[in-house]
Amino acid sequence: MKLNPVSRVVFLLLLNVVFTYGMPPMYEGIQHFSEHYNLPPLPFKFGSMEPQFDAPTMKIHYIEVHSNFTKNMNRLLKDWRKKDKDNPLTKKSLLDVIRNIAQVPHQMKYDLEQQIGGHLNHLFYFATLRANPKNETMEIPKKLQRAFKRSFVNMTLFETQFKESIDKVSSVGFVWLCRVPKRDYLTVYQTVENTTPLTLAGGLQPVLGIDLWEHAYWIKHPNRRDDYYKAWWSTIDWNKVEQLYQWWKNMEPRDEL
Repeated sequence: MKLNPVSRVVFLLLLNVVFTYGMPPMYEGIQHFSEHYNLPPLPFKFGSMEPQFDAPTMKIHYIEVHSNFTKNMNRLLKDWRKKDKDNPLTKKSLLDVIRNIAQVPHQMKYDLEQQIGGHLNHLFYFATLRANPKNETMEIPKKLQRAFKRSFVNMTLFETQFKESIDKVSSVGFVWLCRVPKRDYLTVYQTVENTTPLTLAGGLQPVLGIDLWEHAYWIKHPNRRDDYYKAWWSTIDWNKVEQLYQWWKNMEPRDEL
């Protein structure tokens, strides 16, 4: 099929968008209501994460762990919406539900919170990773650098605080770098099991998180959490961290002039 000049320009622009920006981030859509939330594709191939992560670990983490959270979450959402249909929260987005989980009946609250939390936590975890076979250092975007300076004085102090938080997690959970809504600064926070920072008072917004459940590292780094941490750190995509930071910021209502 031969395209006319205008159509050709539009087509080339669309191709440029795809090659420049790729697929939408994994978390895109959680801010909208849906009868069913899909498991989004990973932004990388399983085997491409070597040498930091082995393909079997990535497959288990995504195909079994993340997929099961997604399936269980959808099943529980469907059951809750049917039983609690007069609750206006049943017509809200996944983001609204987890932020207002206290409005879910007590007998359903814990299971729903854990499954939604597990789904969301893994979205944020996977969405900020990149393949880095040569262990190359990635420069942090200037906007994010300014946020770090405003919040922690410098990156060294942030890294120290983040690592200390990891060392304090004696069981299972996550350690997060979170954006504080409206005040627009960053903080480090720990969560246990599958709790997500979004359920906390004020709704801390995750922009970077490390999964400290054994399924995230046990095959390659058994009993060696420090080695896992170093491997994970070298695969952080700081551009995607900044993208997630900006995504949260853009969703906040702005004051009218």
